[in-house]
Amino acid sequence: MSFPSSVPTTFVFESCHYDPTTATAHLGYSFGDPTDTLWEIFDFSAITPLAQPDPLALQSALYALWLMAGVSYFKVFTPPTLTFRDPSLAPVPTVGQFFAATWRHGLGEFFYRNGYDHLPQITFPVGPHSPTPSASFEGQDALVPLGGGKDSLTTCAVLQHAGLPFHSWTVGKSHLLHPQVQSLGLSHHSVTRRLAPQIQSLNSHPKAQNGHVPITAILSCVAVLHCVLTGTQRIIYSNEASANEPQTTLGTTPVNHQYSKSFPFEQAFQHYVHQHVSPQLDYVSLLRPLTELRIMQVFAQHVLPRVRGQWSSCNRNFTLDGHPKTKLSWCTQCPKCAFVALMLGPWVSRDTLVETFGHDLITDPALTPLYEELLGLRDFKPWECVGEVDEVRHAAALMRDSGQWPELTQWVIPTPDSTPTGAAYPYAQWRPHALPADLATALSALAPDIPPS
Repeated sequence: MSFPSSVPTTFVFESCHYDPTTATAHLGYSFGDPTDTLWEIFDFSAITPLAQPDPLALQSALYALWLMAGVSYFKVFTPPTLTFRDPSLAPVPTVGQFFAATWRHGLGEFFYRNGYDHLPQITFPVGPHSPTPSASFEGQDALVPLGGGKDSLTTCAVLQHAGLPFHSWTVGKSHLLHPQVQSLGLSHHSVTRRLAPQIQSLNSHPKAQNGHVPITAILSCVAVLHCVLTGTQRIIYSNEASANEPQTTLGTTPVNHQYSKSFPFEQAFQHYVHQHVSPQLDYVSLLRPLTELRIMQVFAQHVLPRVRGQWSSCNRNFTLDGHPKTKLSWCTQCPKCAFVALMLGPWVSRDTLVETFGHDLITDPALTPLYEELLGLRDFKPWECVGEVDEVRHAAALMRDSGQWPELTQWVIPTPDSTPTGAAYPYAQWRPHALPADLATALSALAPDIPPS
């Protein structure tokens, strides 16, 4: 595409449609010129859609994905004005406010790291469109987004132990997960995402901004459309309690790298789906009651022996760096690798921990600044999907006191701020959640709620 002569001031939702002959969803956006429309495509052809998906739920799910996925293009220039090529598709206030809030808070890290001094308001134009929920949508089973790491694998183990039917699911790079899918005997579905081909030239514009987007919010909308196409009743994510803790503030507003993994987003999105797609389609996070440390305890006991050498929580497996990955691996350099090492350390032997990463991360001096950030000793915790400072402190103390890691006696490990003097950190106590009864029962079988004594 040709570069805009100046920074665009308008972002346009051009159109969207679903093509049943190819099982593809087409989402169109522009910065004002409809001849330069940016077309993003989601390809569902690897699954077997229903012969006749619920038409009302399909249109509502497609509309939600169109609005949510636009953030990936909007953020290049963050134009002050949003508009719809067809004004009749502009949302009613409550719908626009939901997407505006998700974009704004989901772009919090983006705004912070691009030098903004506050979190700017984002306003969707007000129009007449209010997606109507389908009362006739019917589904069964569940969809579990699979990321290849400890969280989603723990969710799969909990559901398998309880005998609850589900399909694992990915958007892109499903080949990386094939070994663990085979080892766990999962029924796996995948969707392909094709970004607009102009995105690289846009990002090379001298005024372009780059950075983190609320990817989980986008993928959640893809999952909703997938459920409508296949007649699936539930989306079960694996987001945990610690996803609620922000990194810092911008002005007076909390900034959370994991906003679209947080409990407030989960509740808001579930409400939106019930109000505007179908009240029969549920969205929930199975691990919401658990701390990261508790998840890793369950993972080490029930999952690790089955996927040894086949898992990784390192997000560099999924970066768009131009170097295709052939298998899951650990970079051993990033905040996520350092964090996972601390979470796993209390529950396995030293030899197993070193074998897992192929490297002794705990004693690597190059990671000292990351550990200090994770422990809350400098700046704020890293811009990554990492746990709460207090649980990091507790994990490090458990490792130090185990006798396996004498090097940790040299670390400064503060007492968790939330723990009264002399009390144990309540890592096994459940946090607030919205689990239905059957999922709460399933989770408690492997990770019961243990209040502090």
